[in-house]
Amino acid sequence: GLIPALCPGLIPVLRPGLTSALFLLVAIVALCGCGPKEPPPEEPSVAFVVYDAGETLGLLPVAHRLRGREVEVNWIPLTPWSADLLTANGEDYVALPSGVGEMTHLEDREAEAEVGYWEDALAVDPPDLLVSGLVSAAQAQLGRWCQAFGIRSRGFHDGFQPPEPGSMAARTASAFDELWVPTTRVREGFFTLGVPAVLAGQPTLEAWRRTSLEVDVAEVRRRLGIDDDYRILLFAGQYGSGYRETLTAFLEAMGPILSTDSSLYLVVSHHPRTDGEVERGALARAGLPRATLAPEGVPTMELAVGAEVVLTWTSTVGVQAAFMGKPVVYYSPPAEFDAHLVEEGVARLADEGTLAAVLARVLRENPDAEAMREILLRAGYVVNADSVVAELILAAIPG
Repeated sequence: GLIPALCPGLIPVLRPGLTSALFLLVAIVALCGCGPKEPPPEEPSVAFVVYDAGETLGLLPVAHRLRGREVEVNWIPLTPWSADLLTANGEDYVALPSGVGEMTHLEDREAEAEVGYWEDALAVDPPDLLVSGLVSAAQAQLGRWCQAFGIRSRGFHDGFQPPEPGSMAARTASAFDELWVPTTRVREGFFTLGVPAVLAGQPTLEAWRRTSLEVDVAEVRRRLGIDDDYRILLFAGQYGSGYRETLTAFLEAMGPILSTDSSLYLVVSHHPRTDGEVERGALARAGLPRATLAPEGVPTMELAVGAEVVLTWTSTVGVQAAFMGKPVVYYSPPAEFDAHLVEEGVARLADEGTLAAVLARVLRENPDAEAMREILLRAGYVVNADSVVAELILAAIPG
């Protein structure tokens, strides 16, 4: 009765003798696939929930490492700008809901969001682990949803500034089972707020350093249309309250500097979240010689490779450029800004009155890129953070 049940079409072949049937049974089952089979094991999966550029760029190298370890990576962008970054990097992701442009969380990251669309996406295909940034209330809502339904979660803090009491990062950390931070200084900052954290690093730092070793400076200059005779100053743009005023003041301060030193060429890049209209308008009003907005499609970290000095207001680009070995100047940051890099001797502070002198000094110096990197490592920054974060994810996935 067993043979007919397994492969009834083979009964005529096996009639000549029971012994033959018994000997052939194992081979027949293996060859014709009639016997029961174990289903192939499913790949473990992780969902990345991203709102802003910093966390998106930070998790991209981690995604590549995880796929090399046969982990399924699912991206859940909550904003058009994070989705655009994923598209630019060839990543698939959960499509944004129709009408996303009208959602309140785009203009106000602290506003409660209509997250039902993304909750449904997670419910249809629950990940083994959810990793989310900490920059919006919407991410905290999804973290709490995961906690309610027993899905493991981790909060990924990509910023290098220690958290202020009542800040978004401080308020959203409890929505996740564990918090990962980029430096010991940030970890200590959370600890003072009563929030334990795990040192994981910021994967963009290694991405910037690798870019400095791989990108051809001549190609960067060609894409910018700037001759080798000029020394490039890069100003990395931002957004938010106070930025327009700071940019205007910076360009005004650069006027006499560019007029005096004809070897300097200023390149201004805009933040990935924005369209560059603020910078374009400010440059037009300033009317500076040898000053331009960076062309679309050239990442800020590639622009930094071709720059003599990287300037910014408060952007994380300052840390990333320093890790690359570039001199960094912070222009008129607010009083609450943690000027840690300045204290460590790998960055300078400047304002309208001191910018010319600071730039002249920085341009005379010849910083040692590896020495700068060693200072940052001693200060609590993490090497090969993409591998560190990937291993933390693998360890957190159940099974």
